[in-house]
Amino acid sequence: MRGAGDRLFGDGSDYSDGLLVTVPPPRLRRRSASRLSAVRGFVAYLHALDDAHQVPPADLCPNRPARATPYLYSEQQIAALMAATVILRGRLRQATYRTLIGLLAVTGMRVGEAIRLDRDDVDLAHGVLTVRDTKFGKSRELSVHPSTVKGLRDYARERDRLCPAPTTQAVLVSQAGTRLLYCAVHATFKQLRDPIPVAVARPGVAEIGGQQWHQRLHVDP
Repeated sequence: MRGAGDRLFGDGSDYSDGLLVTVPPPRLRRRSASRLSAVRGFVAYLHALDDAHQVPPADLCPNRPARATPYLYSEQQIAALMAATVILRGRLRQATYRTLIGLLAVTGMRVGEAIRLDRDDVDLAHGVLTVRDTKFGKSRELSVHPSTVKGLRDYARERDRLCPAPTTQAVLVSQAGTRLLYCAVHATFKQLRDPIPVAVARPGVAEIGGQQWHQRLHVDP
């Protein structure tokens, strides 16, 4: 069992009298917990055959998922992200992502909620957005500022001019006239974000060059 312990953690962890006594450092804890779980299952099987085999306790190396710390973009960074859309190919794509970033910043919507918005969900006359089937299957209405209404109206005019026959009822459309895909939005955001100077630490969360898109944008008060 000593060799199994060394392979399990790879950091000097060891067994003493058949029991693991050293907990791995935080950076290895999630991976170690997964491996320990597999080992426990095997040892539990052996224990059923011979109670001389001791089963490591389940809480020896707990694996508690770490929630990512949201990164709060400043107004200057949001403006820089919107300005960076000029590097994208296609005027419609530029307008779509500029509008998407602005919408996320002023409403706090999740990316999935924004790209699911249909034209019937946007009431520009009253400045209200209806976000349907959100987390836990609920829907809600968002009142938006007149400046946001103007931005959405300007985008709709540009969208309809550049793509008069889209294949979707989505508010935000791709260069091809289709609804935006989350994976495409994530990749595009990374492309826009990389040149923006930011500094953020995400303990326990795998970094993808800095901020993660799904954390959505916020404006500092």
